[in-house]
Amino acid sequence: MSSDYIFNAFRKLPVAVNALFGDPLQEDQWGNTINKIEALSRDQHIGNIAIITKLIPREKHLKYLYNKGTNIILIISITGLNENDILLSEYLKGYIKACSYLHNTIMYMRPIIPKKNDKFKIISRIVKAASKGTRVLVARPYFDLKSKKKQNCYKTLNLIKRICHDNNVMFFSKTSCASSKLTSIPCPTHVTNIPKNIELIKRLNYPISWHNGAPLFEEKFKPTKGDINLIRMLTNCSPKYTDIVNTTLISFGFENNVPLDCTSSWITWGRQVKCKTGCWYCIARNHETFSQYKNIGCLPSEMPKKLIKSSITIY
Repeated sequence: MSSDYIFNAFRKLPVAVNALFGDPLQEDQWGNTINKIEALSRDQHIGNIAIITKLIPREKHLKYLYNKGTNIILIISITGLNENDILLSEYLKGYIKACSYLHNTIMYMRPIIPKKNDKFKIISRIVKAASKGTRVLVARPYFDLKSKKKQNCYKTLNLIKRICHDNNVMFFSKTSCASSKLTSIPCPTHVTNIPKNIELIKRLNYPISWHNGAPLFEEKFKPTKGDINLIRMLTNCSPKYTDIVNTTLISFGFENNVPLDCTSSWITWGRQVKCKTGCWYCIARNHETFSQYKNIGCLPSEMPKKLIKSSITIY
């Protein structure tokens, strides 16, 4: 197996840029966001590249992103909670303007918080704005920091789905699925369980065997959610395991105290800085694992070097 084959497999992975603490579009982060996008461009990254923001994109952001390729996805989080005293009407105007520049723009209604922004009036305004844009909307429930669980929002999600249907807007529950719809790049969340990259996985340090055509973590190894997500993306199979560590950080590959991370939707490549949006419901600010790191992740094509180099798990 050639090195190019290995690196290209990682170039196909979806990556979210500066999607941790510190918005990718805020002034003291935007330069770093550009540097990462330029690095991905030079590396000829193949997978989707997500810019997820809670700010209203300015014209300089839109003009730059417009010229950076068809796999750039701008995901604008709009909640109706008037963060930073910015009215919902201003957010919606910003979304419509973004859509006029970028076809790959997604309306992201997250978080949905019971008794805060789950009313028909708020949802209807957001969905109707999406119907004037790219007609793609993602909605996700609130993650309660105290209980460490997502809130039960099934009724609200069903309401959103109905309003989307009535307004000819496509509803998705994951940003990766919505992104794939816009770019036609396969979504890594859904697998067909037809194995691929078997030889590649053997080159990595994961203690994995293949059982009935599916990757199986050895019983003595306790993978993280990040490990499972990465193996699923690379193999097109849902890996089997005995037990799990509840973090999206990857067990292998720590170098210079910079961890690797893989959510169910995205490889994370981010720098954490003081966030200017100040959302009271923020998860990243109080995340017990992520808060200790300044930088997380790397250029996806550099990941196999770190994974192959490392041989000891951190958990």
